[in-house]
Amino acid sequence: MHTTTASKKSLSSLADIREQDGCRVISISGGQGFRNKMYQLGIHGMDELTVLRNGRSGPLVVEIGGTRLIIGRRMAERIWVMPVLHGKKRRRSE
Repeated sequence: MHTTTASKKSLSSLADIREQDGCRVISISGGQGFRNKMYQLGIHGMDELTVLRNGRSGPLVVEIGGTRLIIGRRMAERIWVMPVLHGKKRRRSE
């Protein structure tokens, strides 16, 4: 994957995204089998998704294209994303 320095700073794993925040899939790390599994689940490069549940441990619940998926934390750590602002979905800590 080729990225600029500016984009590297904004990349994080899906496991690091807060609940209710949106993001765009940039790349999926891992072998062909893992990438195929993500593709079959409906997770593709450049797709936008929203993290619905992300506790301190255990699986994440995400919504992509109107479908909710449960993704194991170790799997989520191999999906690289960039945050996307969705206006009303974005929460701010004050």
